[in-house]
Amino acid sequence: MLRLDSILRYLAGFADADGCFSVAIRHKDRAQPWFVPSVSIGNTNVTVLDMFARLFGGKVYVTKPVMGRKQVYHWQVSARMARITAAALVPYLVMKKQQAEIIRDWPVSGNGPRSDALFGAQIRLYHESHILNKTGRLTRTAR
Repeated sequence: MLRLDSILRYLAGFADADGCFSVAIRHKDRAQPWFVPSVSIGNTNVTVLDMFARLFGGKVYVTKPVMGRKQVYHWQVSARMARITAAALVPYLVMKKQQAEIIRDWPVSGNGPRSDALFGAQIRLYHESHILNKTGRLTRTAR
């Protein structure tokens, strides 16, 4: 029987190679946009993605096959489950550790209104996330 620590190390390897830790911005009929942190992974091995789904929730999706290529599957979680997933994987990540830390530490307002300070922090982290996903590195001071 595998220990949870071993499983998380294994899954973190997949997340480092084929995963995406990102933040989407939404604007639908609101004065201020809102942000949705997410974790997603695409791979041709559906068994590994099923492991992510069993451990962290979410769903495995089948993408339309491209002629001459293997079938690709995608798994994704967002919002609270993305923060939980990132927190579990951060200790074992190497290449995408900073992206996952942003998702893990994503500031939320709970059920109350979002303050200007919280909104400012979310905008800053949203931009940091996009820089990291484009370049793989970010020079910044400790949070």
